[in-house]
Amino acid sequence: MRRALAALAIALAACDGAAPLDAGRAPDAGAADAGDDGGLGARDGGVPPGPIEAFPDRCVEGQAPDAACWRARRDPSSASIALASAIAERWMARHAATRLGWDWVDAVLVFALTELARVSEDPALLDYAADWLGVHVEAGYDIAWSDHCPPMLSAIPLFAERGELRWLRIVEDVLGYYVDAPRTAEGGVGHLGRFGRVSPRQWLDSLMMVAVPLARWGELANDPAWIGEASTQATIFADTMQDEASGWLVHAYPLESDQTPGTFWARGNGWVLFAMFELLRIHRVRGEAPPAALVRAAERLSAAVIAAQDPATGRFWTVLNRPGETYLETSATALFATGLARGYRYGWLGEDARDAAIAALAGVVGAIRDEGEGPIVGDISGPTTVGTYEYYAGVPRADDLPYGLGAVLLALLEVSGLDAL
Repeated sequence: MRRALAALAIALAACDGAAPLDAGRAPDAGAADAGDDGGLGARDGGVPPGPIEAFPDRCVEGQAPDAACWRARRDPSSASIALASAIAERWMARHAATRLGWDWVDAVLVFALTELARVSEDPALLDYAADWLGVHVEAGYDIAWSDHCPPMLSAIPLFAERGELRWLRIVEDVLGYYVDAPRTAEGGVGHLGRFGRVSPRQWLDSLMMVAVPLARWGELANDPAWIGEASTQATIFADTMQDEASGWLVHAYPLESDQTPGTFWARGNGWVLFAMFELLRIHRVRGEAPPAALVRAAERLSAAVIAAQDPATGRFWTVLNRPGETYLETSATALFATGLARGYRYGWLGEDARDAAIAALAGVVGAIRDEGEGPIVGDISGPTTVGTYEYYAGVPRADDLPYGLGAVLLALLEVSGLDAL
């Protein structure tokens, strides 16, 4: 109830044009301090924003990008944004929003549509997202595990743009789920939720599906507690799942017999790279120092990504450390392109990351074909659980899987305009 009333206050302030403040904060019982290395502690509410450092995506010295700057830096008139719009239009024409499911598969795509709307300013994209969420709000939905949380990524921009109170129910429900979700011994959120209460395990996917929504809400609500929670999860995942020698992260922790040691799944590491640089973006534009462990983990993962890129195609193998033994995969390539581009845009990575992102996007575009009815995205690996090397190598590929389209849209958006920065 306390969180609901706080969220309602934000909604009313937003409708009046005021800046939202103090959204329902992470309760002390669910908070974890981000450490003493300059990070935000959820318990003490963080620190006031400080000076904003220079970074390529900045338009005005000392200020974070506003909406117009965000659009301009992503070049709305570019071929990349035109292609993203064509992909979105083909999907929406063929798939009614009211028929989409309440899970990560469709939620990643709809989130990408809301991101595209920030650049193209096409209201049909937000209408589609509203139709999808509206059906589920009306009929009822369940949040049982991490993969039920990413609809919040579309509820946030809908609320921010249109001020409709109904989207706050989704925000409240996901925040409540996070507070009560099972944790590993180290404090990492258990991916399987109520389906894995006895022995919770961290999966890479949760950084995208849970941590990014928390951070996005904290950014909108100006609540460093939720940003701190997201960053704390990222540092726990890095501490427990990042391989010391390679920089890659394992799919699940604790390790069990269903995993082949030394096998690193591409799309899972793509979720992590995007999530880490989204968190670092938020810290940067707020003028706050992120946890040093998060910065180190993101830098190590970025170096591994750049080194593993196939020089002939710009793409990535679905088992990252077994080049040539599996297949080159589109959704992971798109996520790596997005993460590297975002890291470069906000000053965390250098020119080598920008070049790798541009090459990766070229590889993604090479997997897109048009048979007369609009762009079709190919070579997307199917939904993937934790498994052995042989399992990952055998996951079939298909065209136009929605989360793959979402990843491609994000890449087209984030890499667009980089040649001008």
